[in-house]
Amino acid sequence: QVLGDTLLSLLKLIDVDSGAIWLRKEDRLELQAADGVTDAFLEEESIQSLDKCICGQAVKEELPVTLADLNCGRDFLEARCNCEAFAAAIGVPVRTGDEVVGILELASSRPRVFDEPDRDLLATVGYQIGSAVQKARLHQELQRLNDDLEDLVDKRTGELLLAQDELAGKAEA
Repeated sequence: QVLGDTLLSLLKLIDVDSGAIWLRKEDRLELQAADGVTDAFLEEESIQSLDKCICGQAVKEELPVTLADLNCGRDFLEARCNCEAFAAAIGVPVRTGDEVVGILELASSRPRVFDEPDRDLLATVGYQIGSAVQKARLHQELQRLNDDLEDLVDKRTGELLLAQDELAGKAEA
C-alpha cells in the first residue's frame, strides 16, 4: 500500500500518466505497484527479465534512463510498452545504499523531457523507496527469526515437561 500511495503522489507531482515500481528478485523484476496502465500490462509485466526495456537498462546501468520521445525508439521497447501508448518514460533505480533493489518507472502519453530536477527528485525517491523496502525486509526477517525462536522454545519446553514427568515417575517408583 505504501508503494502504491508513493507512486500515485509521484504521478501527480511529475505530471505523468502512468507508473510502476518493480523489485529485483535475482535476475528478474517483480511488479509491486502500478497505476495508469491496463489490466493486460499488469498481467504481462508482473515479472520481467532484466533484458527488457528501460527498466532493465536502468538496473544494469544503475542510473536513471530516460526516453523523451518513444516514437523515435520503438525498436527498444517491448510490445506491451507499445500497446500502452507510452510516448516518454523514465526508469530510476530503487536503491538501498549501493545496491539496486528495484526500479521506479514513470511514463507519459505525450513526448516530454525529464529534466535534471525531475531526475534528481526521482533519484531521491528511489533511495527512499529502497529504505522502505529494506526496512520491510528486515522486519520480515526479524518476524521469521522470532517465529523460529518461539518454535524452539515450545519444543524445548515440551522436552523439559516430558523429562519432568519421567523424573516424577522414577521418584514415585
